[in-house]
Amino acid sequence: VVTKSSTSPSSLVYTVRSGDSLSSIAKKYRTTVTQLKAGNRLKSDLIRIGQKLKISSGTVTSPVAPAPAANKPAVSTINKNKLIQNAKTVVGSPYKWGGTTPSGFDCSGFIYYVINKQKSVSRQTVAGYWNKMKPVSTLSVGDFVYYETYKKGPSHMGIYVGNGKFVHSGSRGVEISNMNISYWKSRYLGARQL
Repeated sequence: VVTKSSTSPSSLVYTVRSGDSLSSIAKKYRTTVTQLKAGNRLKSDLIRIGQKLKISSGTVTSPVAPAPAANKPAVSTINKNKLIQNAKTVVGSPYKWGGTTPSGFDCSGFIYYVINKQKSVSRQTVAGYWNKMKPVSTLSVGDFVYYETYKKGPSHMGIYVGNGKFVHSGSRGVEISNMNISYWKSRYLGARQL
């Protein structure tokens, strides 16, 4: 029996990088989140930058190109109620520039985290999400709301939760804020959805 250990080992080790999620790693290595969690004895979906994950695979040893969209069993729409539920579970998490986990979020990292609870999407800047989403004429619960804050164009975002309020990760961490106070009202750019 010839064993090609250099080209087809039974597992490899992956070091988690900023912006990674279990679903993005699983997709990259053609495995599942369940298999990743079981193989690494993970009890939750939380991973840390620098964490080493064992990737079990019979033949895949390097990242693969994303499968064509037609072959991908993706969630076509987001359940907005679930989106808001997931967002509210991390209210109180601290602010952290570039953060994508409940131990610290920036505004787009918070959006990345809650969307990925339902649908695998890549990490984007606020402007990146703005460009990927379609504008809505009437604001409804679960829509993404955008603001121009520290630079020209969309630079802050959150999720509309109803009654003139939105959940977002601001300088005080994940919180629910009133969109009608002068600070937010004067910087509002519009709403969009996936």
